[in-house]
Amino acid sequence: MSNAPHLQFVDFSGNALTSTIPVDFFPIETNPFLEYIYLFSNQLEGTLSNNVGNMVHLIDLLVHDNQFTGTLPSTLYQCTNLVSLFVQNNHFEGSPDLAFRNDAASFYQLQAIDFASNAFTGTIPSVLFYSPSLVYYSCSQNCFHGELPEGICSAITLQQLYMEGVRSGEKCKTRIFGSLSEVYFSQAVPGTIPHCLWDMPVLQFLYLSGNLLEGTFPDDKERNVSSIRHIGKGTNDVCAAVAAVAAVATATAAADNVMIM
Repeated sequence: MSNAPHLQFVDFSGNALTSTIPVDFFPIETNPFLEYIYLFSNQLEGTLSNNVGNMVHLIDLLVHDNQFTGTLPSTLYQCTNLVSLFVQNNHFEGSPDLAFRNDAASFYQLQAIDFASNAFTGTIPSVLFYSPSLVYYSCSQNCFHGELPEGICSAITLQQLYMEGVRSGEKCKTRIFGSLSEVYFSQAVPGTIPHCLWDMPVLQFLYLSGNLLEGTFPDDKERNVSSIRHIGKGTNDVCAAVAAVAAVATATAAADNVMIM
């Protein structure tokens, strides 16, 4: 990479690349040209270098579906032009807040973020909901704690929200009967579904299953979201089967929660 200082687009996706990313892959000094990095769908291991923060014009960072470990780069907040960040289906851990620094201004351009199916801990990052361009947010299947963030209410451009089993990642499942790894309890998320979700003007996909949330569903008079056309209202408890509800264009999944109708 150091021998190609004007490189703008890197795409190694969909191969069978293994091992770790070379040390000099990410620039040591600020790179004014590199905008797109696609490394997804490989078998890459190791961590992401903090040098990623030197790519100040980076637009897309797509490293999902690999075997990465460690935490997200603590310098990620320096990538102020970031539009898409996909890190799902890896083995990342720690709190994502360390990368986002609670700095909404740093992610003003962000439109899509997916860090599902990892082992992230701490609270669900809420600062990203303040991006005025955010349309897609996914944090399912991790090891978060605490209630669903009220910051969701600020994401008025949000179209797709996926928060399924946010405390049910592989590393934090409560297993029973020893070796029967397929038998486990979902970890309950305290609190209820933020009422503001029913007032989101363009929200189309809403998935909250597997969180054991409590509370009530609003009736049609209270629910103002015209963009959500199909709402799953299953009343479930910890032993209930997963009931996925999906429409062709829009959907809401609220299975594996405790709802009073």
